[in-house]
Amino acid sequence: MLCLLELFNCPHSNCYHVLFRSECQKLVAQTIEKFGNLDYLVNNAGTTKYAFDHSDMGALDTDDFLNIYKTNVIGPYNLIKHAKPFLMTTESPGIVNVASIAAVTGQFRPHPPRQMHTQT
Repeated sequence: MLCLLELFNCPHSNCYHVLFRSECQKLVAQTIEKFGNLDYLVNNAGTTKYAFDHSDMGALDTDDFLNIYKTNVIGPYNLIKHAKPFLMTTESPGIVNVASIAAVTGQFRPHPPRQMHTQT
């Protein structure tokens, strides 16, 4: 499997931030420029913020929640939106959205609870 970060000589995993439409558009455009097409899209970006007490809604503020929501929900949408025209030109396009099992299990021991992560 090809790693776009390595192909674009990017030493960090945050070269493109899915929160920004322009970053998503740039990533798709550079991928098309380098490879000529786009067969598959894998959305694997995600974030959370640690909150010790899973039931304590006051542990995170609105800005924390918005950042988590934008990254985990709006981010994949941004990439799909920009990738779709190119994906639709291939014979068997595919999109894989990676998610956390925390959405199903909620508080999972021994890992710390992540209330906002599980909601997105």
